[in-house]
Amino acid sequence: RNPGELPYGSTVILRIGEFMGVQGTLDYVLKFSKRVLGLNELVAKSTCEVDIGPINPGLLSFQYEEIKTNAFGMSNLPVGFFGLLKGRVTYIDTVWFDGNRWIERNYLENGDVVYSVYVRDLEDETTCKNNN
Repeated sequence: RNPGELPYGSTVILRIGEFMGVQGTLDYVLKFSKRVLGLNELVAKSTCEVDIGPINPGLLSFQYEEIKTNAFGMSNLPVGFFGLLKGRVTYIDTVWFDGNRWIERNYLENGDVVYSVYVRDLEDETTCKNNN
């Protein structure tokens, strides 16, 4: 993904699942502030791995396994078109992580460096736990 290419009014939420060693699960969620074509959110269920080696320590790679949506009040609906992304690998180049803030480094096509900041969302965590 390229930085800044999110649909208007959307937010990315990374829901980190269970880990065993350096491998785990992650839901990459594109959440919409207002319903877009009836969508509340798109959820890419993924497997992930954290690099602990000396070359790219902290590099998180995740691979989309299944993409579902919550729309019109119904949950976990399969999304045909987005199924094209199945198997795609995405990376987060971690430059800082303290348990509450996660800073990612990206490079634009012209070589400029940009940073994305992810902030822990306790309200989303609580909502997910209550819904499962």
